[in-house]
Amino acid sequence: MGGKGSKPIRKTAGEPHRGVLVHTLKEHKDHVLCVRFSPDGRYIASGSADKTLAIWETHNMKLLQHIKGHKAEVNAISFSPDSTMLLTCGRDSKVALWNVRKGDKIYATHLYQFGPFMSCSFSLDSSKLFATSSERGCITLWDMSEQKVKKRFLEGHSNEVFQVSFSPDNIHLASCGNDKRIILWNRTSGKIVEKLKDKYSPIFAFCYNDNGTMIAAVVEGERVKIWSTITNEIVFVLEGHHTSPVSSCSFSPDGSMLATVSGDKTYALWDVSDPHAPPVYHARGHEGWVQTVAFSPDGIYLATGGNDHLINVWI
Repeated sequence: MGGKGSKPIRKTAGEPHRGVLVHTLKEHKDHVLCVRFSPDGRYIASGSADKTLAIWETHNMKLLQHIKGHKAEVNAISFSPDSTMLLTCGRDSKVALWNVRKGDKIYATHLYQFGPFMSCSFSLDSSKLFATSSERGCITLWDMSEQKVKKRFLEGHSNEVFQVSFSPDNIHLASCGNDKRIILWNRTSGKIVEKLKDKYSPIFAFCYNDNGTMIAAVVEGERVKIWSTITNEIVFVLEGHHTSPVSSCSFSPDGSMLATVSGDKTYALWDVSDPHAPPVYHARGHEGWVQTVAFSPDGIYLATGGNDHLINVWI
């Protein structure tokens, strides 16, 4: 990857983050709400309030697809494990599946009775199983392994479910919501395994570390709380450096670093082995609220997206 008019800058896995902006992607006309790298590292995709999704090839950062796939904001995206499909969901109560290379729509449906979709996530071991969550508190498991799509509904949250994600071992499905809880579900049985509760705040977003032993959760204020999935207790809190609410977080692939982004226009990188230390890197990343953050699968690149309509790629 290289910035316009500059020589490509290379970085190897394990090298410290330098905060160098290597590319800016400018395809969207409104807030960038979600950004993800494909599992094979070949693509970066985004969803926007402009109702479109975009896909770039990472080896040259050329636009591969720009699709007006929804009639309202694209709230979440997720790549299939084999990187051939992109799952999207939006405020129009639509779930859609797209062919990454061709841009063709593979499947789409609306579930108006459950309200706008907030989040979607592919199972880590199957391109036929994925989960969605909605503003009205419904979590849906979708199974496309047979000709007829099977849907199973999980009930446990009392109102909005902001995010769903499968655990790294693919045994559990986790969800977080406005009811101040993270719920861990058995993926197979659909039964609740554990509830992680915050006494004071809704939980707006979360992410697992590489081995699933920690969950980082975005709560009200300028804080991120870290739960142990072994003890089901909060083990530490990252705070005191963002000056506006945190929007999103992402663990590095090796689990050593946590990236956070905020309404203060900045992104920060934290060494989770030393939770009391200040961020190892903290810098202004956008000209507006930073909504989303994601690491590349090799941990070399970090992508951020914001209300300035931009996606920035950093090393």
